[in-house]
Amino acid sequence: MKTALSITALGLVFLLALIAAGPSHEFEINQPVPQPEVYAEQMDALIAACNEKGAAEKTGFLEMGDGAALSRMRGYFFSQNKDWLVSQMMAACVNPTPQAVQYFADKRFFAVLHSFDPKMAKTYLAPWQERPSALSRLQ
Repeated sequence: MKTALSITALGLVFLLALIAAGPSHEFEINQPVPQPEVYAEQMDALIAACNEKGAAEKTGFLEMGDGAALSRMRGYFFSQNKDWLVSQMMAACVNPTPQAVQYFADKRFFAVLHSFDPKMAKTYLAPWQERPSALSRLQ
């Protein structure tokens, strides 16, 4: 009984000592916040890629049909909302890698697409969504 009480007392003293010491500043990791220019460069590259893929349909590659049309819509959305997307990425502290920027921008694009025109949005699924079997027969 005395040992249990002494162990509890030691634990309490140790806990109070940790609380009194306060938070340790040695383990704070201050990562630099990416500048808006970094996100803007990534968005410019994404817009260029969308426009390039969208232009493929105009040059005669008809098998790209819906994909090229979707790329043109994405490119237009990204170019019209670039400043807004960059500010949203800054607020969300998105990793400035091309993949993270594209994922963030695509997520915003498909959210807008699905909210404004549900009939059209059924044919265009986000890359991370599963294609329903009814639509897979059409391809």
